Amino acid sequence: MDDSYLPNSVFYEIELLSAPTFLFSWSVSINQYANQFHHSEDYIEICVIEHGRVWMEEGQKRQLLEPHTLNVITSAADYRLIAYQNEIQCHSTVGVRVHYRISSYPKEEVSNVLMNAKENVFFLPQILSLDDKKYDDFVGKIKKITLLRNSPNKSQHIAAMAIWYELCAEIMRAGVTELDLSKRAHAEQQYATQACQYVYAHLNRPVNIQEIADHIGISVGYLQNVFKKVIGKTIVEYINELKIKESVEMMRHQKIKLKDLAYNFGIDDPSYFSRLFKKVMGVSYEEYYRTHEEPLVLSQIEPMK
Repeated sequence: MDDSYLPNSVFYEIELLSAPTFLFSWSVSINQYANQFHHSEDYIEICVIEHGRVWMEEGQKRQLLEPHTLNVITSAADYRLIAYQNEIQCHSTVGVRVHYRISSYPKEEVSNVLMNAKENVFFLPQILSLDDKKYDDFVGKIKKITLLRNSPNKSQHIAAMAIWYELCAEIMRAGVTELDLSKRAHAEQQYATQACQYVYAHLNRPVNIQEIADHIGISVGYLQNVFKKVIGKTIVEYINELKIKESVEMMRHQKIKLKDLAYNFGIDDPSYFSRLFKKVMGVSYEEYYRTHEEPLVLSQIEPMK
């Protein structure tokens, strides 16, 4: 099997063309679970995995779905769900029959499509990982639908359908929120990378945070927060450690005085450079110079090019 299948990159645009009717709703625990889905027309199922992992297989590709994962199954589905290594599989699920038009979009395109969406359209992620709050909410709604549908009072069936609409709306909001968080994380990674690249390109002179922020086009405060979040250290720490790392690399090829080494990296005070060297390397420049034919390796400081 090829484990490169990534179904969570797919969003369904579902335009409802009729009123839905319930086919089923229940919570089940199954040993040796396996199910096959083949483009079932007018069919929508919302399933939340509670316990037991599940392989989602499409041809020779597959994706492992963990507990607290939501799976939306539509007429576009053509895959199998199989319990992982015969684990007992527990899930809550609700299925409806409803006439609809469906289109599939990679997650990168959803934001643009959403801008022109009609009122009777849901954008539902095929796969959605749930935090504890969403998990409890979605499972609770499915179980409430089950309870209301089993009521002899027919008016309760209408209430159950109202909860189904609400469930779809909340899944849509959760999926779009996840997209926004993913885009934000990507942007933060890009900002941090640009900052690292700028620092590396200007190692031979002093560089301040304002200068880096202006180059990227973001505020100093935001840059500092993003950089610490992505890189795991402050910009000043990164600059200082990178300068020492590069100075050690220079010493691999030539013997060079501390004063000249400091000036080469835009530091006018050799004493300050000496303190940085000891802080980063754990030994003084003089001791390192005497005792190391090969430089120590700073594995944590790699310039991002």
